[in-house]
Amino acid sequence: MFLCSMNNVRGVIFLLAMAMVWFSCRKSASNEKQIFRYNDLAGITSLDPAFANNLSNIWAVQQLYNSLLQFDDNLQIQPCIAKRWEASDDNTLFTCYLRDDVYFHPAPCFTGPRKLVASDVQFTFNRLLQTGNATWVTSYIQRNENDSLLIDCPNDSTVTFHLQRSFMPFVQILALPMVGIVPEEALIFYGQDFGRNPVGTGPFLMKRWVENEKLVLSKNNSYFECDSLGNSLPYIDGVAISFIKDPQTVLLGFMTGSFDMLSGMEKPYRETLVNEQGDLKTSFRADMDLLRIPFLNTEYIGFNLTSEPNHSLRYPQVRQALHLVLDKQMITKYVRRDVGIPAYQGFLPPSLQVVSWPTRYDRPNRTTALQLLQEVGYEHPSMVDPFTLYCDPLSADVYTQLVNQWRREGFRVKLEVIDRPTLRSQLAKGQLLCFRASWIADFPDPNTYLSLFYSPNFSPRGPNYTHFHNVKADQLFEQSMSETDDSLRMAMYREMYALVEAESPVIPVYYDEVIRFVRHRVSGLGINAMNLLLLKSVKIQS
Repeated sequence: MFLCSMNNVRGVIFLLAMAMVWFSCRKSASNEKQIFRYNDLAGITSLDPAFANNLSNIWAVQQLYNSLLQFDDNLQIQPCIAKRWEASDDNTLFTCYLRDDVYFHPAPCFTGPRKLVASDVQFTFNRLLQTGNATWVTSYIQRNENDSLLIDCPNDSTVTFHLQRSFMPFVQILALPMVGIVPEEALIFYGQDFGRNPVGTGPFLMKRWVENEKLVLSKNNSYFECDSLGNSLPYIDGVAISFIKDPQTVLLGFMTGSFDMLSGMEKPYRETLVNEQGDLKTSFRADMDLLRIPFLNTEYIGFNLTSEPNHSLRYPQVRQALHLVLDKQMITKYVRRDVGIPAYQGFLPPSLQVVSWPTRYDRPNRTTALQLLQEVGYEHPSMVDPFTLYCDPLSADVYTQLVNQWRREGFRVKLEVIDRPTLRSQLAKGQLLCFRASWIADFPDPNTYLSLFYSPNFSPRGPNYTHFHNVKADQLFEQSMSETDDSLRMAMYREMYALVEAESPVIPVYYDEVIRFVRHRVSGLGINAMNLLLLKSVKIQS
């Protein structure tokens, strides 16, 4: 509940009236076609799949490109460009057999229809290697003498990957948006501008992109996939993506019918659409649905273990004490209105758990926290060196509350809110001692979470932002990648996990949820734990 003055009420009414005029004018121009509309708060930086390293880029890239394989809404692997696939007994050879009816979007770099062939797959993966983008993807594949990837193409419809070692989740990597297949001709023709001139094989192709305003995609009438009844996909005529940065304005646009989907749970969405139990308010149920599912995304506080070697935070006991005094349930229940799950089970989301962290983190435990501090010579939290927690504006409400909890215990801590690009840059450079971060699974396997604690992945080379280093943990991680027996691999994960917990380089705060508010006129829009946006099966009622 919140109170507002009469001036604020008038302001909201004025904004709603203006939004209705502004959005209705924009909507009328394309009423004749079935266009799926959504807004992206963060904005898209590139339509090159090699740069599909954040959710905004991923969602757009998914509509424009296809990978060899694809995830369904249950995160099960399905055919796509590859109609079938097989692995050798030792899991070091992985062969895909391609469809023969996949064509790239029309583009000036082609003289006519351009069929996708096996050499395009080979080119795409070698390009990732050469550009240095998503190098972790190519690191699993052997190299030739000329340092290119060992990928055989015996004919136009067969591709064989030679892996460095057995890696069971490799099949999942072939479904990632960042390995969407691209043609060499387009890269040569557009050069550095390829990210603004995408040429893929996806269900939609780019029609218009006005930076910081709108991206419009139109239906690919030559798309190769059909539904189970043989009807061609996609069903809709196009996709329109806006880049309005103010969540309140976006909310007003959604409520006036100018957007078909609202994603996430920004503060204005929570306060307007959701009740205290985290459900859609009754007054809105006639017009929209609230879709939600546990997200393979962990929100956490990280500590850089190498940035300030003489600071109190160098002690695991201090980091554990900070963890023990936090009331995570208060954050999810009151700050996030029951959106998200308190991270009582450790860094890995529950669906990927290999072992739970100690139950002592299930609730605040001030007594144990003080005992841990005393072990390293601090009789009271106020004796711990002062520090700053850095976060971005969209998460400030959550981390303001966490910092206040620490202050009440006596820790000398302040919160500094910085814009997301700056936070990412400083995080990658190792300039922040204590920071808010989140990790979304690259693929649905514990490996993607434990990679944050593998020392060769030290930022900026990889996602190990805490610079956690443990020789035994590195060995276990490497052994797990080669292990073909799932039970043995999970045992290695558990052992590595225990080593991480003992050092406590992170404090998991909550496991996020995928949240989508969807208007009733939309059907066929699913939801999945990786928050992938699958629009080729969407239908829109007139």
